[in-house]
Amino acid sequence: KDNNLNVVDVRWEEKSAMFAEKRAVFTDILETIDKGGIYDSILAWHPDRLSRHMKESGEILDLLDNGKIIDLKFVSYTFINDAAGKMSLSILFAMAKEFSDKLSVDTKRGNRRKIQEGKYCGSYKRGYTINNSEYFIPDDEKYKIYKNIWKLALEGKSYKSISDKFPEEKVPKGYLKDPFAAGIYCYGDQIVE
Repeated sequence: KDNNLNVVDVRWEEKSAMFAEKRAVFTDILETIDKGGIYDSILAWHPDRLSRHMKESGEILDLLDNGKIIDLKFVSYTFINDAAGKMSLSILFAMAKEFSDKLSVDTKRGNRRKIQEGKYCGSYKRGYTINNSEYFIPDDEKYKIYKNIWKLALEGKSYKSISDKFPEEKVPKGYLKDPFAAGIYCYGDQIVE
């Protein structure tokens, strides 16, 4: 209303703007614009919400250059469709990409450190709980149950007989393949004793 825009469609995308060709709605929007469909502009929150990947950023800039995208409107950024505006937009797209890449690297580094220290990293372990320092500690209620499950497995009992003995635990088949109870913490490609 503030900009006298004629909104002809509202599209929502749940996928991250970090990866190219993973957002079906975004791809459909660009294809519709490219074919001269029902709209010729995009309204979004900020350029970093529109794209954080250089391929898609390039597609947007190409559609602007070819006059297929007439305008881009953002709630928290003012875009002017001229040479300087496109340059500023491309810088914002590049900054969004760098921020996204750095965040990914920092998160992986933080997760690696947590795993090396034996701390919780998004995956609970049966029979254990997490203390205030994020370390796994035996759960007062469940630890004995899972200790007994492992004893039965070491005695050669079948998965079926073990799960029948502890039906309330709903022990998943892969549980007895997790070396955590033996002191080996596996997370992704990381293995820590």
